[in-house]
Amino acid sequence: FLESRSDRRGTTMADTSKRVNNAVALLSSTPRPTDGKSLMQAYAGAHFDVCAPGGSGRKRHLGDVAAFLNYAIEKCGAPGRWKPLDGEDREVLIGTADNGDDKLTPPVKPDQLAALLDALVADEKPELWMAVALVGCFGLRPAELAALEIEDGQLKVRSNVKRNKSSMKNQKPPRLVIALELDGRDDGARALAQFESGLVKLPRAIRTAIDSGEFKKVGDAFRQLLDRYPFWQSLVTATPDLTPYSLRHGWAWRAHKGYATPLSVRDAAALLGHTPNTHHRHYGRWTDEQGLLDAVAKITRTAAPKDQPKPAVRG
Repeated sequence: FLESRSDRRGTTMADTSKRVNNAVALLSSTPRPTDGKSLMQAYAGAHFDVCAPGGSGRKRHLGDVAAFLNYAIEKCGAPGRWKPLDGEDREVLIGTADNGDDKLTPPVKPDQLAALLDALVADEKPELWMAVALVGCFGLRPAELAALEIEDGQLKVRSNVKRNKSSMKNQKPPRLVIALELDGRDDGARALAQFESGLVKLPRAIRTAIDSGEFKKVGDAFRQLLDRYPFWQSLVTATPDLTPYSLRHGWAWRAHKGYATPLSVRDAAALLGHTPNTHHRHYGRWTDEQGLLDAVAKITRTAAPKDQPKPAVRG
């Protein structure tokens, strides 16, 4: 493997050699790694104390180990079980940078979503209402508005849209998405019926972005529409750091805190279209004082005092 990379710069070759030799040494350790996953986990445990989470150092270490394992499989006939971790599973080992700029995107709470949807109705914006209801009630990534289909009355996303993917050409098996309705309301069911009927269309800016063939443009169009809407601006003023993606976070918040019986992490992650590890990393860290009061009240069977939410001022 090292000989195949002998044309690299001296410093690069030295770093690669060190990382590969470290990985090979782990094959004689106890407990001995028996596949690519356990080898990469052992490597992280042995060598990542000096590498900051989320940094380029961890990425380069695991990148060289992964390249070595793939070479062993493709060129040397190593068994397939040595396939390296990839994608989100590798990101778990890389971790997330722990610094003051690591802000969490807050969720849109149920009362905020209800007020936003009501304001869109009052302001006669049916197309944007449907888009917001689909994203907020079904927990969609905004860009997934470009990849919706209805099958036997169920809403599905036909592509695995991620922020680092821009093309709509690579299709994935459809993912079922289910609305988590607000108490006493049926916004998700109504939005689904409107979308299926075609009587109400997505906003023109979103349809134009869909025609471009790029998911990123769809998400950007949705964001721009909300950012220009005065009532949304008032919500952001009341809750700093709120973003259109907070609508998706709001679905996750309701899944775990909004009902008497919370949804399991495994089921919530499947409906949102990511792994349980990703769910914990991005949706399991957010809480607020009222959430803590409610959680303790639930196990002690006492009533938690409710904060009086400040109504958003319509601009």
